[in-house]
Amino acid sequence: MGILGGLRAAGRLAGKLGSRMRRDQSGATAIEFAMVVGPFLALVFAIMEISLVYFVEFSIDNGVHKAARLIQTGQVQKGNLSPNAFKHIVCADIPAFIGCESNVIVDVRASNTFAEAAANLPHPLTPSGSLSGNFSKFVPGGPAQVVVVSLYYDWPLMAKLPGLGDFTGKIGLSLGNMPDGSRLISATTIFRTETYQ
Repeated sequence: MGILGGLRAAGRLAGKLGSRMRRDQSGATAIEFAMVVGPFLALVFAIMEISLVYFVEFSIDNGVHKAARLIQTGQVQKGNLSPNAFKHIVCADIPAFIGCESNVIVDVRASNTFAEAAANLPHPLTPSGSLSGNFSKFVPGGPAQVVVVSLYYDWPLMAKLPGLGDFTGKIGLSLGNMPDGSRLISATTIFRTETYQ
């Protein structure tokens, strides 16, 4: 039996093992599960993250509108509320896990006309794109004035998912809209205060 005979014997043995392995599928389910579990869990966490972001946006928007009603009716002005007291009112309707009192920026500005209010809107971002901490004002105004109430919250995302722009150089699709990958959530309402006494 020469080299050629040995190669034939090895080929037959490999053929027998190959046919036996093709018929044996005992580990196929485990391999398929291992291939699917990663993308499935990523999808589940992405859905949870998106749901949480929308819940936080809705809660913040609701809190701003409820608190702004107190300015519109003159209760804040008559009560001579401080900025911290007004922030406490805004945060009363926002879930506690957000850490509203310490993590949000509330800005209240009064103007005489809607055009003036539009021209005096706050600029919450620095030139680098991050949230600035020193733009906030608290001027609730008086009767029949136009007031803009804004709230800004830099939400740290749990999962930093890659955006489409990371691969293509085009527009990104990730939830983050800040340079550090977090999401700036804001809520703004504009109204004319009532002619309270």
